[in-house]
Order: sequence, then structure tokens, then C-alpha cells
Amino acid sequence: MESQGLMGFKKFVTEDSDTVILQIRQIRDQMRVIRLKRLLAKEKDTLKSMKGEKAGTGINKHRYW
Repeated sequence: MESQGLMGFKKFVTEDSDTVILQIRQIRDQMRVIRLKRLLAKEKDTLKSMKGEKAGTGINKHRYW
């Protein structure tokens, strides 16, 4: 009888840990997406500022019409 109760507990722990592992993986994936979105936004800002700097230099900088 006791072994049946133990098996039931082991099954419960296994099922519960599978659920927890799945949730941890989902949270990790969400964090990865957030991190990548922030990195992409930062790269876009850097590219935008680089384009702005490039526009203000060179031959076309002092164009008189």
C-alpha cells in the first residue's frame, strides 16, 4: 500500500516538475525576445544617428543655392 502512495507522489512530482520546467522555458524565451527587441531598437538608434552624422559631413555639407 505504501509503495502505491509513493508511486503516486513520484508521478505527481514528475508532472509538476514538467510544468515548472515548461514555464521556466517560456519565461526564458520571453526574456530573450525582450532582450533582442531592446538590442534591435538600440541598433536602429545608432544607425539613425550615424546617418545623421553622415548627412552633415562631406562635399554636400556647405551647399549654397
